[in-house]
Amino acid sequence: MEATDIMIYSKYFIKFSAIIVFFGLLLSSFSFAQSQSPPTVGCGCSPPMPKRFLVFFKAKQADLNSGALTIIGEAADAAQHEKGAFLTVQGYTSSKHKTNADMLLSRRRADNVVDVLVADGVSKRQITVKTTGAFPLVRNAPKALIRYNRRAQIVIYAPTK
Repeated sequence: MEATDIMIYSKYFIKFSAIIVFFGLLLSSFSFAQSQSPPTVGCGCSPPMPKRFLVFFKAKQADLNSGALTIIGEAADAAQHEKGAFLTVQGYTSSKHKTNADMLLSRRRADNVVDVLVADGVSKRQITVKTTGAFPLVRNAPKALIRYNRRAQIVIYAPTK
């Protein structure tokens, strides 16, 4: 094996490792299972886990593509099946700096998602909008993975009974 072959293999290994780390971080940010039991509410039962939906955007844009509309539609359906549910829509950017432009862009992203949720039948009174700006889902990642930081997150909280 020559030195150039080793360099090529190590380059691909580093990229593959970064992808594995990214998906590990992505999966760890969502609660699929809990190692400890959740706190109980007045009835002695556990509160339901919130449902989370992620909508991704192109760089410096707040436009929704067909994939985003599908995800938002699924979130709207889930919210309508939960009587008394409330939602949080939070917009993010991929920049490393919290600038006014980032805050405005993350607000536009969240507002666009809210507009579609409302058009799909969710009451605006059920929705809280949060503007975050730059808050990475993926930290210190290769440029190919930074795009996952450009997102809006929809969280649906079912009421406790």
